[in-house]
Amino acid sequence: MAEPILAARGVHVRFDTAAGPIHAVRGVDLDIHASETVALVGESGSGKSAFAKSFLRLHQPPFTTPRTHIEGTIVLSRPDGPIDLIALSDAEMRTARARDIGIIFQDALSALNPTKRVGEQIAEALGEARPDIRPKEANAMAVDILDRVGIPDAGTRSRAYPHQLSGGQRQRVMIAIAAIRSPQLLIADEPTTALDVTVQARLLRILKDIQVESRMAMLFITHDLTIVAEIADRVAVMNQGQIVEIAPTREIFGAPQHEYTKHLLASLPGRRLRPARGPKATRLSDNPLIRASGISVTFGGAMFRKTPPVYALRSVDLSVYPGERLGIVGESGSGKTTLGRVILGLQSPTAGTLRVGGRNPFRLNRDEAIRFRRKVQVVFQDTAASLDPRMAVGRSVWEGLDVHRIGKPDDRDARVRAALEQVGLNPEFASRFPHMLSGGERQRVNIARSLVIEPEILIADEPVSALDVSIQAQILDLLNALHDDLGLTMVFISHDLWVVRELCERVAVMKDGEIVETGQTEQLFEAPRHPYTRDLLGSVSSLPEIGGNINRL
Repeated sequence: MAEPILAARGVHVRFDTAAGPIHAVRGVDLDIHASETVALVGESGSGKSAFAKSFLRLHQPPFTTPRTHIEGTIVLSRPDGPIDLIALSDAEMRTARARDIGIIFQDALSALNPTKRVGEQIAEALGEARPDIRPKEANAMAVDILDRVGIPDAGTRSRAYPHQLSGGQRQRVMIAIAAIRSPQLLIADEPTTALDVTVQARLLRILKDIQVESRMAMLFITHDLTIVAEIADRVAVMNQGQIVEIAPTREIFGAPQHEYTKHLLASLPGRRLRPARGPKATRLSDNPLIRASGISVTFGGAMFRKTPPVYALRSVDLSVYPGERLGIVGESGSGKTTLGRVILGLQSPTAGTLRVGGRNPFRLNRDEAIRFRRKVQVVFQDTAASLDPRMAVGRSVWEGLDVHRIGKPDDRDARVRAALEQVGLNPEFASRFPHMLSGGERQRVNIARSLVIEPEILIADEPVSALDVSIQAQILDLLNALHDDLGLTMVFISHDLWVVRELCERVAVMKDGEIVETGQTEQLFEAPRHPYTRDLLGSVSSLPEIGGNINRL
């Protein structure tokens, strides 16, 4: 067999903290060949991202926090000779990052420059890899690749800033930045986490097409095993910092050897959902807790600009009743997150009226705004961007108790520990910083921080999209329990229709900034009325089962 593009031998990654060393990766060996896709799977916290970041030495924290130690060898084969990535100087590593290795990060918002238009950032990445290219040509290629990765109206969107795009669109920009350089090795760290099923399938095809054209090797990190069956040639299963099993995809799914691999396969969404259980029906009062009438939101379109305004929301009417769990579904860019931000009082509508608990959140004085913030909490989609990188996670959870003066100061540490345990984290995580956690662990911290102050309303924007299936089930059970025990009202924004079906009593379907259909969950799933709803449900039901994938491998 030909020499691998990448050969990792005995890789260890250790974080030194005040509480002692954390061994994130323990003696990992892995080869990846040209044109090959190796999927690295495992639960959040298993060491997948820590191992992949060691290729590019991306463990250095943004501030003076724990030291990171990387040991072993990671040899990348280049046309001018092999290099050991761990032994490179800082200048040599910058060159390798620009030309040889592309990476698609899990948290798109924190990875993109908020002060630059997305087209500029793509052209800049191309210029770093190919200094001879002219700016005009780079800009044209940036628009072209945005179109290839499924960004609508790519020419206009290339002039948008990251905050003006949805989470799924930002992730597609990240894929464009990585792919436009045609690297020898592409590291894809949960690249489809924020995407709906239709866009997800398209992007997987695009990644495969790019791989075929350039013969690049790809390390695909994910907790979604259905994606693995579609894209991977081999699968490496990681647990507690070690690779416990590695084999061709057919063998992993057809005859897993390790008990942990069997546990992961048993946790697949189709096997873990309990349709017979379903959520409890909620008796709706006559007065909605949240009422939106004719809400519209536009971006751009200033007096002297030639570009037309972008409509994020168009005349949206929505009611959410006390104790109800309402799911909002739709493809990325449909306006789901913008609607959630309006309800939170974070995005002013350009038209329409909003009442939350009978009050307009945009017309509150300081004291009223503080009370509103305790009443209405949020779990954001971007796990890293919503946590302060300078603050230990325990302090992040504790902060809400302090701001709202909940409990005595001596009792707050106990409340923090209980909140972390509620979401499946060891209380020892309180001393860790966000960069030391996986994406799934950061999301659980965000959920704990929102729930520790016991809100009445929770806006959950893709709260389980970054979690592996076993932890996802745990979080859904937690949200169900909080609803039953506390009467928590939830607006659950998601592209995962099966998760929405398990959790929510009612569903609103969004497309192009409009709500095209609402209805009781089971009725909508069994007899959708709108063509777009039928297309969405058809995309989910047409996803092949694992066995079908294996037959095609």
